Amino acid sequence: MIGIVQAFAPTYARARTQFLEAAATASLPIESHRHPLLGRDGEDLAMDVVRDGPPDADKLLIVSSGCHGVEGFCGSGVQVFALHDQEWRDLAHAQGVAVLYIHALNPYGFSHLRRTTHENVDLNRNFHDFGQPLPVNAAYREVAPLLLPHAWPPQADNVQAVQAYIATHGAAAWQAAITRGQHEFAQGLYFGGTAPTWSNQTLRAVLRQHGRRASRVGWIDLHTGLGPSGLGERIYCGPDDAAAVQRARHWWAGDGATPVTSIYDGSSTSAFLTGLMWTAILDECPQAEFTGIAMEYGTQPLQDVLQALRAEHWLYLHPQAPAVQAAQIKAQMLAAFYTDTDAWKGQIISQARQSMFQAVQGLNRPSEREYVLRYSAANFCRHRSLPNLSIKDQRHGRPERHFRSRCGQFQEPQRASRQRHVAEDLCAVQAGHGGRQHRKEAQLLRRGGPRQVGRMGKAQGHRSGCCQAAVHRPD
Repeated sequence: MIGIVQAFAPTYARARTQFLEAAATASLPIESHRHPLLGRDGEDLAMDVVRDGPPDADKLLIVSSGCHGVEGFCGSGVQVFALHDQEWRDLAHAQGVAVLYIHALNPYGFSHLRRTTHENVDLNRNFHDFGQPLPVNAAYREVAPLLLPHAWPPQADNVQAVQAYIATHGAAAWQAAITRGQHEFAQGLYFGGTAPTWSNQTLRAVLRQHGRRASRVGWIDLHTGLGPSGLGERIYCGPDDAAAVQRARHWWAGDGATPVTSIYDGSSTSAFLTGLMWTAILDECPQAEFTGIAMEYGTQPLQDVLQALRAEHWLYLHPQAPAVQAAQIKAQMLAAFYTDTDAWKGQIISQARQSMFQAVQGLNRPSEREYVLRYSAANFCRHRSLPNLSIKDQRHGRPERHFRSRCGQFQEPQRASRQRHVAEDLCAVQAGHGGRQHRKEAQLLRRGGPRQVGRMGKAQGHRSGCCQAAVHRPD
């Protein structure tokens, strides 16, 4: 085991070393996709991939870091801690979930304390079909002259112009204009690119290799820079589909304790974005049911974060700036996306760990297709003794006798009156005594962490070592 504070590193090179050492300690294979450039201190750069679980696992959880370079200090700490966390690893193994750790999606930005890739592209705005017309951010055109003045710090006229824009349009409009992404100003902020970046192409290859055998994929992508300090906002990642959003909330909302927000309904601290990274899973693993979130940890007030981004981008455009000023700007940038305190790191690990446990539980819930199959099978077997019943498996066109063979676990109609199908027993336990008669919705017991199952059992009146017939059903 490793301490929480010790899981975090002060540089990309150290973070990578700790990640690789953690994987080696866990006896897990390492795949390193080398970046074409070197790091800030001349070190090698790579997108490193570690899989904890069999290659043919049906359920896959992806935990990724460093999409936005400098934000990788947070995500790397989570990944290093998880690889040392035997309790977490044992749970995932027991539940049949393979975990894929992708370290430093954007290693160049991680090392150079930049949010962008070496192509000056915001990776999380780069996942478009570049054969089609790209989105136009007209608002960015308006604010572009204000964002990157000729001198830094900005002169009084620039400060006044920015303040006037915010006063007229609002802080949310200022944020949206900057952060939504744009494909017109190649040297500007939040540039989404005009072609897939190295990180985009490399990630797609990783997803194809590791995700094509999975029928269900969860993804937790770790970010920083938005929201109250230390708070991990669970932002839904996926298509604007009500069922998919609801599934993510079933996984991660914790009965309202840990809400899942969305850019589609305006509940997120993030503006509405396009070209998002999660779309790659739909392209590369179309067979899988996908459920994902971005864990967005707060650091500083939003306007301070945007100011740090402006300063760092100004430095990118003015590499001849004095060394002292450059160092100050880089320190400001790091502080905007990584809070180097023990308390903040503790908040990061505890919330990330919780979301990972929640994801394993979610991956083990029946999928929509499984719900349909179970419901159909249960109803068929419950009513199969009715006269003149001619039922086929409509999904596959197979006759009744074949369908019955798939329901072999169901007992024959002559079974004793006390015998019931296992699904009926489960419903009775979930709904409570008499619940089925009144069509009460079954309530799933959710555990927030390891060893909580026992506590739940005691709270519900279950007695250790009792057989099925002795299960307590509350009144």
